[in-house]
Amino acid sequence: MREAKRRWGLRGAGLIVIVATAIVVAPSFFAPSFAVRNRATQSVGVVATWRGGTHRVGRLAPGEMASFAVAGEGGMQFRVQFAEGRERSAGPIYFTRGTTVIVTIGDDAVRLAYDHDD
Repeated sequence: MREAKRRWGLRGAGLIVIVATAIVVAPSFFAPSFAVRNRATQSVGVVATWRGGTHRVGRLAPGEMASFAVAGEGGMQFRVQFAEGRERSAGPIYFTRGTTVIVTIGDDAVRLAYDHDD
């Protein structure tokens, strides 16, 4: 009986270590993702560029949000064109597996942050 309790205790402890490791390590296997929020008072067009390519986020109305993911790692830059023709850019911001970058577009600036910074 005592031996059975001891075995279960060791198995339980081992299971806890495995689950805890999976929770910590799993996010690093996900592709980097980007969330783009338009908090400006007008529509904007957004283009993201990095060493590996370009992603056209497209036109976002005020209050609208879009998201996308890419493979790999590097530095991402964002170019924003406002409806009246004015342009703003931001970046680069580093991305790798498991990262989520939040892009917040305001009337005067484009802010880049990691999801854990909010």
